[in-house]
Amino acid sequence: AAGRGAEGKESSSEEEDEEEAEGQEQERLLGKQVEWVASGPPGKTGLGHVGPAEQQQQRRRHRLELAFLLCSGCTTLGFLVLLVIILTSHGEASLESPSPKGSSATVSSSTGAPHIFLLLADDVGMADLGFASEEMRGLTNTIDSMAESGILLTRYYVQATCTPSRASLLSGMYPSSIGMQHDIIHPTSPWGLDTSQPLLPELLAAAGYATHMVGKWHLGHHSPALLPGARGFDSMLGYLCDSEGYFSHQNIDEKVASSGEFYKDMIFSTLANYSFAQHDGVFSDLLYLQRFNTILHQYASIDTPPLFFYFSFQNVHSPADTVHSSWLTDDQRAALAVLKASLAASGSDDEELRYAVAGLVAMLDYSVGSIVDAVQDLGMLDNSIFIFSSDNGGCTVNGQSNGYYRGQKWFLFEGGVRAHAFVWGPGVLGVSQGGVEYSGLMHVSDWLPTLLDASGSDSESSSSMDGMTQWSALLACQASASTTSIQCTSGPRSELLVHLDSYSYLGSPSSSSSSLPRAALIVGDMKYISAEYCVGWLSKVPEAAESVLGAEWTCDTTTCGSPADSGSSSTADYLFNLTADPYEANDLSAVLVALSTDMKTRVQALASSSEVVPKWKAPDNAAYSYWDANDEFIAPWDL
Repeated sequence: AAGRGAEGKESSSEEEDEEEAEGQEQERLLGKQVEWVASGPPGKTGLGHVGPAEQQQQRRRHRLELAFLLCSGCTTLGFLVLLVIILTSHGEASLESPSPKGSSATVSSSTGAPHIFLLLADDVGMADLGFASEEMRGLTNTIDSMAESGILLTRYYVQATCTPSRASLLSGMYPSSIGMQHDIIHPTSPWGLDTSQPLLPELLAAAGYATHMVGKWHLGHHSPALLPGARGFDSMLGYLCDSEGYFSHQNIDEKVASSGEFYKDMIFSTLANYSFAQHDGVFSDLLYLQRFNTILHQYASIDTPPLFFYFSFQNVHSPADTVHSSWLTDDQRAALAVLKASLAASGSDDEELRYAVAGLVAMLDYSVGSIVDAVQDLGMLDNSIFIFSSDNGGCTVNGQSNGYYRGQKWFLFEGGVRAHAFVWGPGVLGVSQGGVEYSGLMHVSDWLPTLLDASGSDSESSSSMDGMTQWSALLACQASASTTSIQCTSGPRSELLVHLDSYSYLGSPSSSSSSLPRAALIVGDMKYISAEYCVGWLSKVPEAAESVLGAEWTCDTTTCGSPADSGSSSTADYLFNLTADPYEANDLSAVLVALSTDMKTRVQALASSSEVVPKWKAPDNAAYSYWDANDEFIAPWDL
C-alpha cells in the first residue's frame, strides 16, 4: 500500500476509486491491530478535527463510517466496538469553548499536576502552516485555532537539523554543551546523546509522571542504553533514525545487500526491553494515533499519575508519501483542491511535490485535532498543556517552504533555525479571544525547564542548564490578554546561542577544526553568523533582497545536507538586525564593524569556555550483520 511521491495533476475516476480503496484498506489494516479493550475506539474513531459545528459533524460521520466498515459482517465484539464509538461521539467542542454542556467532567491527575502533550513536527517550514501561509490556508484549521487562542511564540529558535534540536529539546542544553552539535545520527552511527545527561522524561518521571512517546527518536541507537525506554520513557513505539517511508516503515537510505530491500525501522521500547514492531502498510499517523489512544485511556481517571506524552511526528519529512483524501475532513479536501488548481496554474516544476507535502501538512493537522479530541472526550483537557513546535526549518528541495525567510534546513539563516511554536491549554492558561503573541527570545532548550516549572516539579535540577524557564513570562503574557490581540516582549532571555560548532564538516571532527566556529548568536535585535556557507532565498524572494541577488543568488545550494556537500566551498560572516530586516537581506558586518567584532569575540569566548568535543564517530559497518540476522530491522548492535 506504499504510495511514494505526489499524486498526479489530474486523477481519473479510476485512480480516485483506487485511492479510496487504498484508504479503506489502511483503515482495515489499522482496525486489525487495535487493542480493543485497552484503547477504546479504534484508529480514527473518536478522533478528528477540532473546529466549528460543521466540522464536528464531519468527525461524527467519520466515526460511524469507520465503525460500519469495521463491523461489516462482524461478531458481537464488532457491535460492542460500534457501541463504544457511538457513545464517544458526543461532547465535542470548539477550541474557544473547552468545557461545554455535554462534555466529560474534568479529570485531574492524582497529584493535580497538568498533563503535558509535547507535539514535535518534522521539517515544517515557516510557510507550511495555514496561519502563516495563504497557500496552506484551510489545511491546518486546528493548528491555526490553537495558535490563535493560545500563546504564539514569534521569536522561537531551534537547531538547523534534527538530532541537535531533539537533543536540546529533551536535555535543556545547547547541543555544543553536550557534544551533539556536529552532524546528525545516521543508521550506522555508533554514538548518541550521553547517558549521563538527565532528560525531560526522566526528570518528569521522578516527579511522578507517566511518560510515553511515539514517532521519531534520532538520538542514538547503537546501544540499548540509548533507546527511549532506557532514557526515561515508560514506552515508545516508533523509529530510530532520520527518515523512512510513511507506509513501509523502511529507512530510505539503507538497503540490504543480499536483497536490495530497505532495512525496516520500527521498534517498541520499554524500560525492560525492546522488540521489533511489524506495521508495514499502515500509515504512520494512523498507527501512532492508535497507540496514543491506547495510552490515553490508561490515564483517564483521577487516581492515575499525570501523563507526559511526546508525539514526535514524522510529518512532513521526506519521502512525500501520498495521504489518502478519505482520511481528511471535507474542509481539508476542499483546500487541497484549491491548492492543486493554483499549483497547476503556476506552472511550477515542483507542483506535484508541493501538493504531496500539503497532504502531509493536512494529515498533521488532522492528527493534532485527533489528539485534542481524544483528550477532551476523556475529560482531561482542562488540566492539560499542549506544546507545538517544528524541529528545524523546511527543506525546500523536499517540498517544504520557508516563505521569505532566507536559507533552509542545515543552514544558520532564519529559514533553517526559526520555527513556528505555540503553547495551548484552555484550562491551565485560559483562552485568548484576540490572540497572544510572545516575542521574547526563546530557544528549544527552554522547554525542559519551562515544563518542569509548569508541572510544579523541583526546578533545582535545571539551574545548571542552558535552557531558561519561560513559564512565568508566558503566564504573565496570557494573563494580560483581552478581546484584542496583544504582544508580550518581556522574557528572561537577552541572548541566544543558536548554534556553535568549531569542527569541520569534513572528516573526523576531533582532528579537523576550523579557525573560526561555525556559529550563530542573537543578542537583542542583532544576529551574528560566522563561517557560514552561502545560501540565499529558496522559496520566495523578499523585495529587500533583490539588490543583492547578483552577488548571492548564484551560491544557493539545492540540497538539504551537510553544507560541505552543498556545492559551495566559501564561507563568510554576517550581521543582521532582525527587527528591521527579518529576512536577512542587508548584511551589516562591514558597516557596524565594532559590533560585529564584539559578537565575534563573544562567539569565540563561548567556544573556548563551553563547547565540548562532539560525540560524533565514523559509521560502523558492523551494524549490518546484526540487522541482517534480526529480520532486517535497524536495532542496537553494540550489545
